Amino acid sequence: MDQQIYDKDSAKEFFRHLTNAYQKYEKTGEAKEKLDTHIKKVKELSLNKKTPKKKIMQEFKKLEKLILEVIALERGILARGDEKDISQEVKNRIMELEQKFEKYTKMIEGRQQKVKELEQKIKTRTIDKKTVVPKDEESNVRTIELRNKLYDLEEKYDSLKAKGIPKSKLKIIEDKIKKLKEKI
Repeated sequence: MDQQIYDKDSAKEFFRHLTNAYQKYEKTGEAKEKLDTHIKKVKELSLNKKTPKKKIMQEFKKLEKLILEVIALERGILARGDEKDISQEVKNRIMELEQKFEKYTKMIEGRQQKVKELEQKIKTRTIDKKTVVPKDEESNVRTIELRNKLYDLEEKYDSLKAKGIPKSKLKIIEDKIKKLKEKI
């Protein structure tokens, strides 16, 4: 009889620990999903040229909170110490998330720098009296479209150049950029 009671107690204890571990795992999974969706949201916002800097910075603060939440949950699992296989996986995931966060902050800084450069170009063009400003609305719209195309091409060129694409292939984009600049 004592043996049977002891086995029931062991089984209860085992299942209690198992459910606790599963709940922690589920909370961490949900937090990771929130983090991944927010990373996508921040990425979309940062790619949108019309998004104000203040909005992007707010989203980054939310992203940072989510990352800290995931890290705290991951540390909670790590503190248990029983799941050594999971702990290495968790450490790798934390490192991966930290790298993603660093990458996105660098990307935002780059975009902010690009915005400053574009603002400076716009100021110098408006100050320069030699610049001819189209008078009718259709040519204004056409000029804006050309400038948008030029900006997109320059972005594409920079990203391909950063990836190490050979200059012979980049030459095509360079030619298109030069033609657009002549049109503008």
